[in-house]
Amino acid sequence: MFKRYLSAELLRSRGSALQWLPLLAIPLVVMTVLFSSFASFAKDATGVLGWQSMFITGMYAPLVALFATVPEHREARTRSGGTLWRRVNPHYEQASRFLVILTSLAAFHLLNFGVSWAVVALQGRANHQLLLVAGVYSFLGAIGIAGLAAASARRCGLAAALGAGIVWQVVSVLPSIVEGNAWWAFPPAWPLRLLLPALRIHQNSVPLDPGDPLLQESPVPAAVLCLLLAVVGACAAILTPRRTRPLSLLRRAETPATTAAPTTAAGTWTPAVIPRAAARSRLLGAVRGLHRAALSPALISCLALTALALVFLSAIYPPSYVEGFFLFLLLPVGAGTLPVMVWPLLAPSWPLSYIESRYSPIALLLWLFGTVVIVCSAASFAMVCSGGSATAAAAQLPLAVGVGFAITVVSLVIVLLLGILSALAFTIVGTIVSVTLGGDVLAKTFLWLLAFPTWPMNADSPGRYTVAALLTLLIAVAGSWASARLLRTTALRPTR
Repeated sequence: MFKRYLSAELLRSRGSALQWLPLLAIPLVVMTVLFSSFASFAKDATGVLGWQSMFITGMYAPLVALFATVPEHREARTRSGGTLWRRVNPHYEQASRFLVILTSLAAFHLLNFGVSWAVVALQGRANHQLLLVAGVYSFLGAIGIAGLAAASARRCGLAAALGAGIVWQVVSVLPSIVEGNAWWAFPPAWPLRLLLPALRIHQNSVPLDPGDPLLQESPVPAAVLCLLLAVVGACAAILTPRRTRPLSLLRRAETPATTAAPTTAAGTWTPAVIPRAAARSRLLGAVRGLHRAALSPALISCLALTALALVFLSAIYPPSYVEGFFLFLLLPVGAGTLPVMVWPLLAPSWPLSYIESRYSPIALLLWLFGTVVIVCSAASFAMVCSGGSATAAAAQLPLAVGVGFAITVVSLVIVLLLGILSALAFTIVGTIVSVTLGGDVLAKTFLWLLAFPTWPMNADSPGRYTVAALLTLLIAVAGSWASARLLRTTALRPTR
């Protein structure tokens, strides 16, 4: 009986984002091998192990949560494919879904750690088997996180599950927790506590000294706790019932609009006569219409929280902190998730919007550009208010706007082609890579080009600024052209 459920789940997942998410390991492998070759002179595997910290300490929990939320989001979007009113065993159905999630996660870990191990073994580095051990530990810790994320997505939705994954990651890397004496009392610290000695690093990616207590610690306690977390997560993923009612019980009262029909003096109805010129669409009208449709309460809340964060940082911390918050977090995450938040609101009515106004694609790009300009201007103003140089902020602003808009249009292209989950994966990986390279000594090498969101900070010479400006303009123009083309073609299909 369970075999039929598993076969059905495999058929559902065919061609979905869950099938392609393991390919995210490929850029991680390339960066691990490439960066270790340039930045590490160690002859053993320790020169490679540390670069896996980009995955472990930066994107571990959010990426695992993304794997788990993909099928749950699919079921919510398709209303479970009609199985809600059929005689199916929900536990079998959810168990098969969780097994497919674990299979996809296993493929990701095999590509990430397995290919890295193969390259290191071919290089003849000593202790190359540590990569395989770290891969097994990482997969063991991911089981529990995936189960809890799947249950959260089923009950509370995609955004809540991914938000919980981000909070889980932040808690797990706090030094007072993961490297403290009471680490065993915090479940988010269990997988990382198991992985740190295997990767020979601290929670901040600094290599462990030969006599560090973490190296002398037995992996058994952390492994047992990770196994317990895996059991709890599996039970949560299998036994948590799906939500059949909306989260919000409050519904806006909708009263049907009544428009009085024009009548003559005799009381007979006559059609209204509207001049053709008055019915002609305008670009400004399209921008206004998209603004009303896209400015959702969630987006307003995000913009308000961004403003409050900038005010708080500018009032307490020096300009370097405001700049770091803006370029390392706010710019890549905000620009990458902006199309993710906006497009689901526009997609159902997009074919009608395009029929009513052929300016809709251009209007959407202009609205996204305006939003990026407002946020970047607010960040530059906050830097100046915190004591920074107005000249430096003014020179940084055009490049920041260009980088933010380029990220936005690329994310929009991914949303239109592959869906919002793929765009979220792109945002997570891009942000972590940017933080790792843009805020490190590697930013002084040619590798600064890979940290795209930090170009406004790292383009600190006339040559670098010119290269960054030209490349940003090229990416923004190409992304805008691709987005406009997809909005006129792919976005009009009923299946999208």
